[in-house]
Amino acid sequence: MRTEKWLLFKRFWKIARLYWLGNEKWGAIALFSTLILFNLIATHFNVIANTQQGEILSSLASKDSNRFWTTTQYLFAIYLILAINWGGYNFLRKKLTLYWRRWLTKHFLDKYFQNRAFYELSQSQKEIDNPDQRIAEDINKFVDGFLSFFFDMLFTCLQVIAFSAVLWGISPTLTIVLLIYVGSGTGFSSIRTYKVIN
Repeated sequence: MRTEKWLLFKRFWKIARLYWLGNEKWGAIALFSTLILFNLIATHFNVIANTQQGEILSSLASKDSNRFWTTTQYLFAIYLILAINWGGYNFLRKKLTLYWRRWLTKHFLDKYFQNRAFYELSQSQKEIDNPDQRIAEDINKFVDGFLSFFFDMLFTCLQVIAFSAVLWGISPTLTIVLLIYVGSGTGFSSIRTYKVIN
């Protein structure tokens, strides 16, 4: 199983490194780092928003109108920041996806048209139609799939860490119990899935 995962990673990196170690690497690394920063900002303000939502419930329970309206205004400002952050994140992620796709598509199409490779392929593999279109579509899936997977996983992990810290401040015992419950559930599901697949 480990060998298969390692081979999969090697195959992925063989293609990915063409761009990330190529002539556009510094711009790509800058965009990638900025996207990580956007995820950190979103996680931070989500934790603050969660705290402020608790404040609203407390102000309603105590019938404190001043506290309620102050917290509501603060929460509105937080959601405004989150909306701007989300817009910036999506814009930069699509920009990085576009840059990576464009560079990788050009690279592979150059290889495809080099030394009459397109002619040799069309003669030896006649069942393959529109290879250039397939190259472009596969690269799109490769790039968009990786970035979506990576940043979804990153955001989820950041959320778990941040809210686990909040929960730890409330009740360390409850945090440990929940981590054991989630860990055992995930482990059991992984084992069952592995057995079904194999």
